[in-house]
Amino acid sequence: MHGLRVIYDFHLTARPQRPGRRADPKETTMSKFVTRFVKDESGATAIEYGLIVALIAVVIITAVTTLGTKLNTAFTTINSKLP
Repeated sequence: MHGLRVIYDFHLTARPQRPGRRADPKETTMSKFVTRFVKDESGATAIEYGLIVALIAVVIITAVTTLGTKLNTAFTTINSKLP
């Protein structure tokens, strides 16, 4: 490794670098992680689907509760009119 110096990136792994050459910030592991994180939309899509499912669940619960109350009232009325 004569003429090379060793630098450490974010994960503390050694990699050789030529003398006088500065490390490009785009080559660092952290900047690659941030770039991948910003470009990755799979997490956002999963959250959107989760919110849609939650909204549908709320609508179903509300509808069933309202229908149940109306059915209870109807059966109570029918029961009171029977001999």
